[in-house]
Amino acid sequence: MGMRPSTIQTTLALLAAALITAGAYWLIAEHDARVMAAMRPFISNADQTAFRPTPDEQRVAIQFSDTTLPQLQQLGLISRYTRTEAETIITVNGRLWKERSPFFKESFIEQLYLYNKVHGYALRARVIDDATEQLYAQIIPPDRRMVF
Repeated sequence: MGMRPSTIQTTLALLAAALITAGAYWLIAEHDARVMAAMRPFISNADQTAFRPTPDEQRVAIQFSDTTLPQLQQLGLISRYTRTEAETIITVNGRLWKERSPFFKESFIEQLYLYNKVHGYALRARVIDDATEQLYAQIIPPDRRMVF
């Protein structure tokens, strides 16, 4: 005795559906395996910064650390430079700071901002008087720079 045509069609349809489902699962498993193989464990994309400094920003950052800071320390303007995970504190000679032009002060703060940003340091920074601890300038993240 043979199978009826409708039973054969139903069986073929179920077999085709099973093959398609198995193929889909296999493709998904292969895709997931490739993705997982490419990922480094315990590192997420959120840990990686999206900031890519321009050549000009890199130049300013290098100039700040190699030239500006050492020269201002030699001149006696900067008495102490401290950087923590939370902020950068630059202690200055108040009399010499006050003698500087507004342009100098704004340029200094901008260079400090770029230096910290390029190197991935905390952006928060303060410039304070070495004797009175008076606040002369500050950077408040994400990008507020103020000179008083």
